[in-house]
Amino acid sequence: MGESAKSPGEALCRTAHDEKADMIVIGSRGLSSVKRAMLGSVSEYVVRNSYLPVVVVHKKQIINPFTGGGTNTLIG
Repeated sequence: MGESAKSPGEALCRTAHDEKADMIVIGSRGLSSVKRAMLGSVSEYVVRNSYLPVVVVHKKQIINPFTGGGTNTLIG
C-alpha cells in the first residue's frame, strides 16, 4: 500500500486484489471505438489486466410493458 495508481483501472485491480475480492463487477458506458481509443476504457483495462474474473454490465433499454415507454438502466 502507499503507492498511487497510474489509472482508475489500475486502482480498481489493485484494490480488488488487496481486499481479496472474489470477482469484479464493473459498468460500461458503451463508448464508441474512437472515444475509447482517445479516452481509454476503465472496464477494458480491468478485463485485460485483472487476475480475477470480471463481469461487465452493459446499459440496455428496458421497455415498460404498461406504458410502452423506455428507460435506460443498468441490468445484468
